[in-house]
Amino acid sequence: MNVGEEVLVFYSDPQSFNCLVDMMQSERERLDESGPLLYHINLVELLACCTEGKNVYTEIKCHSLLPLDDIVRVVTHPDGIPEVRGTGDGRACNTDVC
Repeated sequence: MNVGEEVLVFYSDPQSFNCLVDMMQSERERLDESGPLLYHINLVELLACCTEGKNVYTEIKCHSLLPLDDIVRVVTHPDGIPEVRGTGDGRACNTDVC
C-alpha cells in the first residue's frame, strides 16, 4: 500500500464495513473530532464536492474509488447516522475547493 492508499479509507470490504458500523454506533467515535469516523465523513463529502458540475474525469475517478453500491449499502444500513447519510449539518460544497 502506498501513502495515497493509506489516506483513502472507505470501509468497502466486509470487515472494515463492520468497523464503520461499530463507529456509527459508538457515541465516543461520533464525538471524536479527530477520529476515523469524522475523517471518513469528510473524505466522502470531499469526493461528492469534486463530482459536482460537468467534470467527467473526476466523476469517473471518484466512482472508481467509491462505487455507488458501497454508498447505497452505507446510506441504507439501519445503523446509519445522519452525518454519514449526508443529512448531518447541512454543509454545502464550496466549489472553490475542487
